[in-house]
Amino acid sequence: MKVHCNKLLMAALGIMCACGAAHAHMRDYLVLSPYWTSPKGAFEFEVYNDFGTKSSGEDFYKHQTELEYGLTDRLTLGLYGVYEKKGSGPLHYARTKFEGRYRLADYGKLPVNPALYLEYARGANGHADKVEGKLILSRDFGKNYDMNVTLNGVFEKERTLGSDWERSFVLGFSKTLNLISS
Repeated sequence: MKVHCNKLLMAALGIMCACGAAHAHMRDYLVLSPYWTSPKGAFEFEVYNDFGTKSSGEDFYKHQTELEYGLTDRLTLGLYGVYEKKGSGPLHYARTKFEGRYRLADYGKLPVNPALYLEYARGANGHADKVEGKLILSRDFGKNYDMNVTLNGVFEKERTLGSDWERSFVLGFSKTLNLISS
């Protein structure tokens, strides 16, 4: 499946121009899953690009387009399309991902704000299927609640014979800067 960047760009611009007023939540982190879910009935469209060089010296590029929907105020469902390019190889479709994120409690009702995350990635073009789960713990603090610490406990497994569950965690800290003085 070949993707023409001009057509993809024109489609994205068309969607943005056709929409009315839009609002998205602030995204404190790039690789952590946040506690927040989309409000009931709200759609969120997100584009994510990642590129760099692996420790092996191989260059990579990954493009991910995501559409999320707030099924309830606590439950968000998402659908992703992921394209990848390794080295000088072609850009190819790598996987379709299905995501669910559920907030276990209302904001501020517990010492930490807990949520659960579940993702199923359906591999394409030689990529294996994968399952990923996360326990999300988040806490806002500071004078104006302008600081956040978020922990993701991550469990993931490729759906291939003999693969084991991998366990890891990701910890993030953010501080909102107000550079505009009144």
